Amino acid sequence: MRLRLAVGCALVLAAAAPGFAQDWYEPNPSLAGLSADDAYTRESARSLRTAGIGVFAIRLDDAGRVLVAGGSRVARLDIDGRLDPTFGAAGVAELPVWGDVAPEGLEVDAAGRIVVTGGFYEEGALGYLPGYDGPVYGAARLLADGSLDLSFSGDGLLELDRATGVKSLGTVHASGGDGAMLAVAEKAGPPYDTPVGPVQDMLVGLVRIASDGTIDATYGGGFAQVARRSAYSEVDSVADFAVDSVGRAIVAVQDDYGRRTALRLDAAGGPDPSFYGYTSYVPGYIFWDSFAASQIALDGAGRIVGLTGTGVLRRLPDGAPDPTFAGDGHAWLRATGFPPDVIALSVGFRDSRELAGFSAELCAVVGADPDYDGDPLCDGGGFLAVATRADRWALAKLVQYRDAKGRMVAHGIGVQTIDPADPGAIVSTSYRFPGRRSGRLAGLAITPDGTAAYALGYTFVLRVDLAHPTPAPLPDLRVQWAGFPRAVDFGGGRYRV
Repeated sequence: MRLRLAVGCALVLAAAAPGFAQDWYEPNPSLAGLSADDAYTRESARSLRTAGIGVFAIRLDDAGRVLVAGGSRVARLDIDGRLDPTFGAAGVAELPVWGDVAPEGLEVDAAGRIVVTGGFYEEGALGYLPGYDGPVYGAARLLADGSLDLSFSGDGLLELDRATGVKSLGTVHASGGDGAMLAVAEKAGPPYDTPVGPVQDMLVGLVRIASDGTIDATYGGGFAQVARRSAYSEVDSVADFAVDSVGRAIVAVQDDYGRRTALRLDAAGGPDPSFYGYTSYVPGYIFWDSFAASQIALDGAGRIVGLTGTGVLRRLPDGAPDPTFAGDGHAWLRATGFPPDVIALSVGFRDSRELAGFSAELCAVVGADPDYDGDPLCDGGGFLAVATRADRWALAKLVQYRDAKGRMVAHGIGVQTIDPADPGAIVSTSYRFPGRRSGRLAGLAITPDGTAAYALGYTFVLRVDLAHPTPAPLPDLRVQWAGFPRAVDFGGGRYRV
């Protein structure tokens, strides 16, 4: 009994201490857990199975309903996770095209209209194969009831002009209240000769989709280039971006040398020299000495919140570090040692095909584990969502569950909430996938008031209550092992994390 009390007191004191000494994986965890809504998650899984889609994008509409998109379908869920019969056909709107919604290629404008972006082709056509010469569509817009909005480009579909070289559109965010959108775009650069023959680099930038469904030629000349990706590089040049209240885009980019930074484009798509760290600018090359992030969001005060490989940061609207957040604007959410540096909260960059993930080099390090069988950390990364009417953030990441001997026993999604006033106090929950199968994390949304978060798996939506943490039982208060959440064995193949 005395030993048990000593252990309990030590854990309470560790959680109350100001430092990050309790474990390797996350700093000073709270002695409380978030409430994951299992009933909603199971119902959403049945709904998405009925809808026949694997989803890659999630958003909340103004009524707080969940919208998800994948392939050429969009579905809307009601408050209980069921398909909403008032949307589309029995809760599902199907675009009259073939193709794929881009990761995070879903947005809702101020009028409640739904925009999806990606690469789409004529129905029945495999437009990604050589020889296809039919129309290529980069976006579609639906009305709030799921029907095509015929005021958008004439038929609800934005056909891309082959002469521009843009073949598809990626992550999309609203820009202003008139229905305009900004979206990531790529196109082939001019060819050049190499010892192995002519090659073309990829130019990466943003395009502005006007409310009428046309590409705005006045924004960056029709294509606001922010980076260039070498033909020999698999580095993703645009990780994420956010749009402020006056239409300026804060863009997280990375060049071929692995240098990461954030830059800001003005409302016309040109480089904004008033943004912190600006020195000079050449399209395709980075000269901004600002900050690195793989996810970017804006809070209700217009401050920039970023997810990095080592934690979270908050910057003032002009990009300067926010001295009121964690002292220097950056909260370290893990230790910097090795191997926990590799195993813990680290997120990579997404391209138009895959989700955020580790580089091949880091996957190889993790893959050296004898239990490695497709590490979910290599298959997906982390997401950040920031409430706009409350000072609360949410993080979601894929995690592995290990037993006391370090053996992997399960995969799952971990969701954390952060109070920016006390960034060391993190409250967590997790959802375990069945068996040892790797899962996928495709997105995260948070309600404007910060009371709930929705983490998007490939086949389900996990709803988490952020506003009402619950006390955690004693077995869950433990030091975690080598960067992995440590599982508690309850026998019969059951583990609790």
